Order: sequence, then structure tokens, then C-alpha cells
Amino acid sequence: MQYNDGFRSNLIGTPDQVAERIIGLKEAGADLILLGFLHFQEEVEYFGKHVLPRVRAIEARKKQTLAAE
Repeated sequence: MQYNDGFRSNLIGTPDQVAERIIGLKEAGADLILLGFLHFQEEVEYFGKHVLPRVRAIEARKKQTLAAE
């Protein structure tokens, strides 16, 4: 595998943008996303605090919308 700074997956941007793109990948059929972090400890912590909660919130909203229909 060649390191590509995450640009091919387009997972760059604000936490909201990255979360939306992760949801888009999931909706397209992805069930696994391989991530690479240059400064692993700091960036994984940031990802866990700022991106993952947004992904979970989007998923919860979508689930509620589907249940309401």
C-alpha cells in the first residue's frame, strides 16, 4: 500500500466535512475505512473527540428519520 495522505478518500476538511464523507462512504457500501495519521497519538485523539461523535450523531439522526417515516 502506498501512503497518500488520505487525499484519495477525500477525508480532509473540518470535522463536520470528514464525518459527512464517512457517512457517504458507508452509504456507498463501505464497512471499513483504513486511516493513516502522521502524528498518530494527537491525531487519533482529535479524531476520536471531534469526528467520531459527529458520525454517531449523523447516524442517530438518520435512524430517527427512518423510524419516523
